[in-house]
Amino acid sequence: MDKKVRVTVLMDDLAGKMRNIRAHHGLSFLFDIQYPGGNTFRLLFDSGTNGQDLINNMRILEIDPDTIDAAMITHKHYDHLGGLPQVLETRRNPLTVVIGNDFFVPSFSINPWKFAGAVYTKAELENKGALFVDIRTPFEISPDLFISGKFKDIDRQFENIQGYTRIVNGEPDEDHQQEEIALYITEDERVHVFSGCSHSGIVNICRDAMRKTGKEKIGLIMGGFHFVNLSMASINDNIKELQTFEPLAVLAGHCTGFTGLSLLFNTFGKRFSRYACSDRFNLIRD
Repeated sequence: MDKKVRVTVLMDDLAGKMRNIRAHHGLSFLFDIQYPGGNTFRLLFDSGTNGQDLINNMRILEIDPDTIDAAMITHKHYDHLGGLPQVLETRRNPLTVVIGNDFFVPSFSINPWKFAGAVYTKAELENKGALFVDIRTPFEISPDLFISGKFKDIDRQFENIQGYTRIVNGEPDEDHQQEEIALYITEDERVHVFSGCSHSGIVNICRDAMRKTGKEKIGLIMGGFHFVNLSMASINDNIKELQTFEPLAVLAGHCTGFTGLSLLFNTFGKRFSRYACSDRFNLIRD
């Protein structure tokens, strides 16, 4: 299907060149998809940590929250969910929000003790206008746009979990960010992959994208890769595997970390970019 896709970086740890744009630790993208005949679809992908900063950036970028058709939150951590209440409060109408199954299951670290689940309850967000849709399997939210559902066949070598424990039906369960989801956009023989934090592993997510969409090649890979706490050897193992996909481009930021960003640049050269708040990319122009 012919379409035009533009992604705007609403929030990241790095601010772009536009005056008064604010950065904070967190991630938020906005996807604008224009189909033949003028039909459009606008998807909010994560909401950063601080809603005031997010709304500030949307105002500067001349984005009206009421023009957003739907949202997705990739996983339950505060730096991806935190700005959602303010987005909901600025709208006149409710907003459909797609989440992975088990999103609101509580999670904790042990040493030191820390709550690591969703920073808002489901009821709090529903009262502000969220209409939650939780999914397990791939969901084509708009033509050629697939929300992944639960990732399949995870290779633990590439996983980036943080030693948390979930409480499911009163019983402890190792937290692998089982609720994590990603966005896949198909174009010809390729699938473009967009990830929030890649706790499940960016390599695993790319494999999942090809398996679920039936595409043989990876196009663009964009998001946070969560290399920040990995050894250089582990980062290089991930990058070597990413090379086998022969991606058209790699755009990384947020939780990727300085070492990860440097090694990605060293490997992919001109095909690599470090995005920042207010950056806009035209990804597909068939």
